[in-house]
Amino acid sequence: MDETKLARIRDDIAAARRKPQTQGDLAGLASRLGRTHRKGGKGKHQTWVTSLPGCYPLSIPAGKRRDLKPGTKKSVLDQLEGDVEAWEMMLQEQANGA
Repeated sequence: MDETKLARIRDDIAAARRKPQTQGDLAGLASRLGRTHRKGGKGKHQTWVTSLPGCYPLSIPAGKRRDLKPGTKKSVLDQLEGDVEAWEMMLQEQANGA
């Protein structure tokens, strides 16, 4: 992950806030941020996990190819923005340590 990829993902998250999103759209963003799908979890929603410090597992509700409700979309995008911030902090620490 580098600064240009993070800037692109941040722009994509901002664009996602302006239009309806499906579960697949948000799962793609989660995957681009390094989250992996945890199989065999409880419940019927997909759970995405990451090894970034301070980031919790993310559940993205599965709909029948319908758009997510606005509040649900906002909550998921807020968590994905937290991932971007965690990546930025990690990259900054690596740059300071190098």
